[in-house]
Parts: sequence; structure tokens; C-alpha cells
Amino acid sequence: MVYANTGSHPPAEPPTLGDAVRLLARLGWHLARKGDAHPGPQALWIALQRLGDLTQMYALLAPPPRK
Repeated sequence: MVYANTGSHPPAEPPTLGDAVRLLARLGWHLARKGDAHPGPQALWIALQRLGDLTQMYALLAPPPRK
């Protein structure tokens, strides 16, 4: 499983739109190798479904916010 940010802190600058699309497509099993074309609709569709699953799991398992 590949995640965009493996550190405990977010990056200093947000990714560009193209980088964000490529990072999202990696969730849809797009390999993003040097010679690969841009991610297609199937890879992005799978990635969006997996992203939805990941956000639901985070909402269930994350500690409640402090007040």
C-alpha cells in the first residue's frame, strides 16, 4: 500500500493539481512509472472508491477531537 505522506507532519507546500491526481491514482493501482501515460478514468474511479473507504475507516477509528 502506498500513501502520499508517510511522515507524521503534512508537507510544507500542498501538491500541484497534477501531482494530486497522480497521488490519487496510485490508490487505484496506477503504477505512475516514468513511461506510463496519465491515469485513466478507471484508475481514478477505483481510487475515489478506495479513498471513500479510507475516510470512513478513519472516521470510525480516529480518536475523538479534544475540546
